[in-house]
Amino acid sequence: MNFIIENDEFFKHFLSSEPKNNNVIENILVSEQIKKLSDGINVLNTELQNQINLKHKDLLSQASCSSTLETQLVDIQNHVQSLHSGAEKIKRSITEPYKILESDIHILQRLHSACHILRYVALMQQWLRELDKTSDQIAQAKIINNLTELVQDPLLSDVEIISANIRQIHLKRQQLSKLAKSQLKQAVITENKTQMMTFIQILANLQILNNEIEELVKSMINDISMSIKTILTQSEDKSDSNLSKNRGRGGPGGANLTNTITISKEKLWSALEGLFADKMYQQCKQIKLLESLLLELTNSTNYESLSLNFWNKAIETAVNEMKNSSPVFQNIFEEDYPCILKLYSELTRKLNTKEFVPKQSMMVAWENVYLSKSLSKFLDKLTEMFSEPNTYPSQENIDGLTRIISNELSVALIEETLSNAIAKNVAKAVKSFTLKCENIISTAPETAHTIGVTNASQQFNVQLANSMLYFKTQLNRMLTNMNNTLSKNTVQTIEQSLKNVDQAISTIISPLVDSINSAIETIILTIHAEPDWNRLQVPTKKLTMNCSPYMRELIEYIARAYNVHLSLFNPSEALSSSCARIAIRCIDLFIRHSSLVRPINEGGRLRLQADYRDIEQALCVIYPQLQSLGTPYRLLKSMGTLITLPPSEVVQSQLVGSSVPHSTVLLMLFSHASPDLQSPYQTTNWSIEKLSKWFDEHTDEKNRIELISGSLQNYLTKVRKNNVTVYDPVYVLMASLINNE
Repeated sequence: MNFIIENDEFFKHFLSSEPKNNNVIENILVSEQIKKLSDGINVLNTELQNQINLKHKDLLSQASCSSTLETQLVDIQNHVQSLHSGAEKIKRSITEPYKILESDIHILQRLHSACHILRYVALMQQWLRELDKTSDQIAQAKIINNLTELVQDPLLSDVEIISANIRQIHLKRQQLSKLAKSQLKQAVITENKTQMMTFIQILANLQILNNEIEELVKSMINDISMSIKTILTQSEDKSDSNLSKNRGRGGPGGANLTNTITISKEKLWSALEGLFADKMYQQCKQIKLLESLLLELTNSTNYESLSLNFWNKAIETAVNEMKNSSPVFQNIFEEDYPCILKLYSELTRKLNTKEFVPKQSMMVAWENVYLSKSLSKFLDKLTEMFSEPNTYPSQENIDGLTRIISNELSVALIEETLSNAIAKNVAKAVKSFTLKCENIISTAPETAHTIGVTNASQQFNVQLANSMLYFKTQLNRMLTNMNNTLSKNTVQTIEQSLKNVDQAISTIISPLVDSINSAIETIILTIHAEPDWNRLQVPTKKLTMNCSPYMRELIEYIARAYNVHLSLFNPSEALSSSCARIAIRCIDLFIRHSSLVRPINEGGRLRLQADYRDIEQALCVIYPQLQSLGTPYRLLKSMGTLITLPPSEVVQSQLVGSSVPHSTVLLMLFSHASPDLQSPYQTTNWSIEKLSKWFDEHTDEKNRIELISGSLQNYLTKVRKNNVTVYDPVYVLMASLINNE
């Protein structure tokens, strides 16, 4: 049956849960649809009857179970009603005692509040009696504070019986607080330590100490502010200009009345000095004393920075009041910034504690303007000094600049930081002076001429160098006079800047030095043109040996160059350094070329030794302190001794230890050898001038020894080529010396 219904397209339309397709029904007539529905109902009835017949036992069993279930449900309902009734009885047995207990609790609470009020009232009365009995204000303050905390209880606000007592407590608190505040201020002013301790304890017991200290500090700061405003106002002298002489004019074209303000600087600085030296000094002392007492009495860290905070606020207030003043005062504060700095510095020196130190960062604007104006004074004077082109500064102008520098440094002595800043300005002025001088140095070719008298360019450079030296001398004299007052950094800054002056003077002298050195080298080269080195006889008295012609010319030239050119420069470090350069170069060239002279006999060596003595005397003309040259002077003295010794003794002295370089000794030993052992300039086919230049360019001893070794190797090659069995004795000595190098 089910198969028939389920497979029928018509009934599938009713059995399916998917969207219905109405096309199948619409294609069947209504009468046919009714017939199919009737057939389907019959099929279902038949099927239902069959199922009942097949399963009637199961249906009967289920029907009996339903009856049993209904009976059990009725029993459960009865039990639930019984349980509900029991719960109601239990509820009634709990609720009634709870209400009674709640009522008792409420009564107990009211009793507790009443006891609390009675206890507080009794305590209040006890403290009030103690308050009336005691005359100790510190104890009164403690009692009043306790009473104040007591009456703040909200339960006591509605108790009318003690309302009068509460008003009395508030009144006494106000009276004692007012008294303690006023007396503490007075005690701080008078620095009465005992009273200060008393009223600090009173205010501490009243729990208002912090607020009162803040108010006290604020009052002092306001006092400083008002004092500065009053000083600024009283320093102004206002007057109506043109008022009397134009009185009576009116209408168009009448008088233009303007108010002019003049400032009495003397009155201003006198008043500010009094403020800092007296009022602010006393206030700082008072705050410091107050801080120490607070730390002692309260054992609190809240007051550890009281002095420092007061100092910062006081300085900030004072500076701000000055900064907010009129432009007229601002100009005064900028121009007289050292006066302001002096006030702060003297105040800190008087206080002499780590908390009270100058706060220059707050005054940096004034300082910058002051330093700028100070530098302008220097530069303006320099501009005036060099206003005319190609004119060296006169001593009068230099003295004027030195006075300005001295005045600025003297004003800045009040504070080391300002002094160092002014010193930097002085260094800038010195640098500017040096640059201006360098710009007008004559660089014409004739400035390097050392033949004949000085020309106009050289004379101008000499005067310019002497002016620069005079400027340096004046500044050094000023530093010497102020040495006990200027700081070490200030002196070092200025002295360091003066080195630029020495460098500029050296720049002027340097062309002359180069020209003199060149002429000296030309003269010394003529040593090799002397014909008598190998023909001179040994005199009976060695000390009677005359100097060589080239040496005579060299002595005359050195004396003339110094007297005509170098002596025109006033003595200075730059001149001394330049003369030392000439002496060192002359010694170096003379030792080098005297070592290269060959052939030379014993008489020639004695004359050469005399030349060593003569050149020492000649160099003393331009540089008297030859011994201070150190190594070059020792080398000159040593070579003067070695020049006459036999080769074996020369080598032995080198092996023992000598100040003369091996390369110099080796060059000298060539003059003792036979012509076959050629000198380095001969083996390299160089001129003596070229060899000398090579030595100037190669100062390393190793390179020089290698060049000399090449000459020895050349000799060895020739000897072997010629099958010579006996070596030159000097070669053997030179080879041993090189091997021991």
